[in-house]
Amino acid sequence: MEELMLGKGGRTRILALDEAFGEALAPDRVDLLEGELRPQSLLRLSRNTARLLKQLMTVTEKGLGVTRYVYSELPILWVVDSVGKLWFSIEEVVNATTREYIFPRARNFRTADGMQKLGHPALIEAGPGRIGGEILFDLDRKPSAVWCITNGSGRYGTRPGRTPDHLANAAKEFARYGIKLQDVFIPTMARNRT
Repeated sequence: MEELMLGKGGRTRILALDEAFGEALAPDRVDLLEGELRPQSLLRLSRNTARLLKQLMTVTEKGLGVTRYVYSELPILWVVDSVGKLWFSIEEVVNATTREYIFPRARNFRTADGMQKLGHPALIEAGPGRIGGEILFDLDRKPSAVWCITNGSGRYGTRPGRTPDHLANAAKEFARYGIKLQDVFIPTMARNRT
């Protein structure tokens, strides 16, 4: 419906975004606070934010043990929104009652009762997203550790219709700013349409 009101140029842009990053889909699940709160670490990819992110990544690659360990366990979430903007943050955990920030969520860490994680939907106000996932420093890659980008988001990245090309195009967005990421595609989930 929105496409019809955009005019020819708008439809062309929507089709280009659909081809590059996949169709914008609403998340099939939004946790309690993900539609209300934004992560404190949330940034839109731009020349300035990319410069800072690249500095962090370079220090990590050069061997700073603190960041090598932290970013091998603490994913940087990213998502492309419906208009093609790329957002990133760490996954933050907040107190579900007070809404105060508690700590960043590490991989495979279950949040305790009374706590709420701000996952991928929180990055884009729980709106439609094209593709999303995680950026991690993979210490196990051979011949040497490398920064990887995955489509590891159940709400935006592993939905039906997402392809390795969509992930590669997201990696190219980072590469436009000099951030080199190894793309690691996770096969999309099959969903029942009943």
